[in-house]
Amino acid sequence: MATHGEYLKDRKAFKSPRVLAYLSSFPGLIADNECEGKQCWLELLGYNANEAVAIIQAQNHRVEAIVVHVGDSIVQDFRCTRVWVWANDDNVVVEVPKVG
Repeated sequence: MATHGEYLKDRKAFKSPRVLAYLSSFPGLIADNECEGKQCWLELLGYNANEAVAIIQAQNHRVEAIVVHVGDSIVQDFRCTRVWVWANDDNVVVEVPKVG
């Protein structure tokens, strides 16, 4: 019998890399999530983006945190080794950074 997370992952609506990244931020929801270490940094909302990058990389040495500004284009593939740090024009984190 499939877990709830496996069921969600198999549904077409949940094939989006952003949705999978969000679901993967909940440990144990998707059984085959191979990402290791901390995956979500809710506490960094409102931080300076450069400070957030340093904190993320200190807390999970397996990832590269990359600052992107609202409106910038990014690749849509999911990677356990990457964290997008979304910042506004004042370089303040405006979205929860998470592995993806």
